[in-house]
Amino acid sequence: MANEQLRERLARYIDQYKDDKESGVNMGTVGLAMGYKSGAAVVSAYLSGTYKGRVDTLEARLEEYFRNVEARTEQDSKLADIPMPKEYVKLSISERVFTSIRLAHMRGSIVAVVGDSGIGKTKAALEYNSVYPSSSYYLEATPVNGNLRSFLRALSAEMGLPDGGSNLDLENRIKEHLLGMNKVLIIDEAQNLKFTTMEMLKSWSDGDQRKGLKGAGLALIGNPDVESQMQSPKYDRHRNRRVHVEKCWRNSITKDDVRLLFPALAKEGHEKEFDLMYGMCRSWSAVRGAVYAYINAADSCRESGVEMDYNALFAQAQTINPTIGAGRI
Repeated sequence: MANEQLRERLARYIDQYKDDKESGVNMGTVGLAMGYKSGAAVVSAYLSGTYKGRVDTLEARLEEYFRNVEARTEQDSKLADIPMPKEYVKLSISERVFTSIRLAHMRGSIVAVVGDSGIGKTKAALEYNSVYPSSSYYLEATPVNGNLRSFLRALSAEMGLPDGGSNLDLENRIKEHLLGMNKVLIIDEAQNLKFTTMEMLKSWSDGDQRKGLKGAGLALIGNPDVESQMQSPKYDRHRNRRVHVEKCWRNSITKDDVRLLFPALAKEGHEKEFDLMYGMCRSWSAVRGAVYAYINAADSCRESGVEMDYNALFAQAQTINPTIGAGRI
């Protein structure tokens, strides 16, 4: 027999997020999180009292799911009291990346943004996608989806298109929604793209001259391998189509950037802490590592009921980058 209180709790939980698409909470995701492949069908059947499987097993998984939700909510509430850096900060590098993507978008051309990891390239790309949600598509290339077939399917899903059929079917559907539409593709971690995938993207940037359709903008974002790959002879046809290469290195992080990231440390009396974060941002741990160190230090001090100071920040910084303070940053 079903636990009515648990079932009612699940119904209230799903109803709570029915209008919040960004939460990712629905019957399907809850069911998948509990380990059921047909997630939505299982949860729907459970809520309606028609589930034919083992209810005790389902409810044990559901109780585990809610324990994890509660723990995550508790952790989020703790972090809410910490003066953390904003989700997106207009750093000098982030603004350069944003401007480069805009250039690719407006010219319908290829732009490459290369540089160190953890300095804000992805944040800027996601920010552009949020500012221009109907005319830009963001996709992270991975070692798995970098080949032609997987890339076409991943991009189709991102564009809300069917991801079945031959490669030609997939490409034609994408081109119908891309060429001549004044849109831009933002490909993050582009060093993972295979040559055949790059050739296809190049053709999309060229457009369809026979039909008179202008090409899509293409912003390739990644590590220095993106540029070195395109320097090889087989990429010659790509090189003369690029209108811009933006190079972003962690040693170009400025003190003004650090003030924007950590305004609480930019005040008088926090010079040591500020300098520590400045050095960390410009080290191999980069902005991402500095932000993690700051959040970890603030959380640790909050748990101990003390104010965050240099020693606490330094200790967390060294757990991420042991060379901090050793003169090798």
